[in-house]
Amino acid sequence: MSFYFFRRYFLSSRSGSLIKLISWLCLAGITVSITALILIISIMGGFGEAIKSRLLSKQAHLTVEFNNNPFLLKKNTHSNKKESLFFDKINPELFFLNLTKEQKKQIKKFTVFETQELILKSKDGFKGISAIGYSEKKWNKKLETAVPIDSPTSITINNSIPTNALPLKAESQKGILLSHKLSLETGLSVNDTVTFIPLTGLLLPPNLPPPIKDFKVKAILPPSEKIQENFSIYYKQGLMDFGNFSNINYKAEIQFYQPEKVKDYQKAFKQYKTQNWIEQNSILFFALKLEKFIMTLFLILALVISCLGVSSALLLLMTQKREDIAILQAIGMSQKDIIKTFTQMGLYLSTLGIALGAIIGILGTLLLKYNHFNILPEMYQDRTIP
Repeated sequence: MSFYFFRRYFLSSRSGSLIKLISWLCLAGITVSITALILIISIMGGFGEAIKSRLLSKQAHLTVEFNNNPFLLKKNTHSNKKESLFFDKINPELFFLNLTKEQKKQIKKFTVFETQELILKSKDGFKGISAIGYSEKKWNKKLETAVPIDSPTSITINNSIPTNALPLKAESQKGILLSHKLSLETGLSVNDTVTFIPLTGLLLPPNLPPPIKDFKVKAILPPSEKIQENFSIYYKQGLMDFGNFSNINYKAEIQFYQPEKVKDYQKAFKQYKTQNWIEQNSILFFALKLEKFIMTLFLILALVISCLGVSSALLLLMTQKREDIAILQAIGMSQKDIIKTFTQMGLYLSTLGIALGAIIGILGTLLLKYNHFNILPEMYQDRTIP
């Protein structure tokens, strides 16, 4: 009976024009709200997964910080003399003895490096930077991605990297690599001379000059997705040694085949200071969750407003249909049954809007999934909506 009244009162041409208009507006509001809610949740989830996959492909899943220099090993058991072990010869088993065979098999990539905070002095003034020293093998990989922008045939677009990256010579290993962000901020380019001062050197008395080292910028690195790499300089291991004034930290970056289980692997490194990729990007993930929550909240509020419109339409309908309600009471329907009937009519209207919105939202999501539309501006690497 309630569905019959719903069809006669809301969808029939005999229903009042005002009630019919309000009903269709409420139906449209619920449909749009549900459609937008599904699309927004899907798109924000897609953006989150895209950002996560990019981070996991390029960023370390676990960073281990050593308490002291782990690369100074005793030459033999009969001598106290120590020698430096090249980073390229480092093996995870050498330091992480607590790893099980299964955990060792899960290590996809293992990189060690040294890092220190320095003062960069250029023609534009002083700037605090992070200096990272890599092994020869890792250094050569960095050189392959570096861009020698002093080439006369290089073409620069929008202050970005040149389009024709040329291979660098081996003599470039004597210099430093400058991040793209630092090159823009400091105005430095290839072959410019840069002076570096250790932070502890600033604590010396005025009559004692701090130790300094001069290097030439051999190449500019392209922009990176990692914030830290955009404000760093790179050098070959051992070149940036200031003796007693050096404050070098030694770290290891590990990538796993199953990065989702990084917290389980992290337990095997209790004796070291560690940080996993979830902790490193906690601010980013929190911002994405907060944005998704706020947008969902506003869409739910829009849905609630549409549902209140349905209640208004029902109250108006009950006011106009007093004679019909009186007939229903005359044939034996109680007031409770009448309220239940009109409530079911409102549920039918809301359910119809929810169903239409769900169908349109799912179709829109599938359309975005299987068809790549270049909607975003050209400043983005991926212009499609995930």
